[in-house]
Amino acid sequence: MNSSKPPKEIEKNIIFRESSHPDPDYTEIQKIQTGDMQAFRNIVEKYQEKVRNLTYSVLGEKTHVDDVAQEVFTKVYLKSNSFRFEAKFSTWLYQITLNKCRDELRKKTAKSFFLIKNAENIQTHDQTTELIESTNLSELVREQIAKLPRKLREVVILKDINDLSYKEISNVLNCNEGTVKSRLFRGRMELKNRLTPFRKELGF
Repeated sequence: MNSSKPPKEIEKNIIFRESSHPDPDYTEIQKIQTGDMQAFRNIVEKYQEKVRNLTYSVLGEKTHVDDVAQEVFTKVYLKSNSFRFEAKFSTWLYQITLNKCRDELRKKTAKSFFLIKNAENIQTHDQTTELIESTNLSELVREQIAKLPRKLREVVILKDINDLSYKEISNVLNCNEGTVKSRLFRGRMELKNRLTPFRKELGF
């Protein structure tokens, strides 16, 4: 049996089979890689609100949201050929977005504020939902999330705000799923502890 590496033609076929993954974005990315601007516009239209929402949640203010979002999609276009079709496009997109937000926070040296929406658990799901629905109390939660360590904050926002799966988060943050679950647990527990002095206001 020939143990040599597969020729380029076979490697291309392997890449094609990987790109046949049922992620509907793969077709658009393949077109973008050939310079198809309509495909790029389709991706922007599909994901611009998600990118803006994630950016706003991380930065905590709206001033630079549009600028960061524009930088994100510019990088998607310019670096489209580096996408390897080994994971969902959205995972790659969130990774780019998060990295851009980190850069922005480093430049601004500002505190980041996070708004929990659809959090699964602080003490119980029902209590969390009631908490989020209160604008005034959400501001309090927002301030306390800003005090969480960065690694815990990022997992909380990706899971509880953007509703990514553990696998997607592990790809975005380049860590295993066990680490994601551990950080999420620690983040929620630390948030709960930080909110304990306000338990009367929060009703738990």
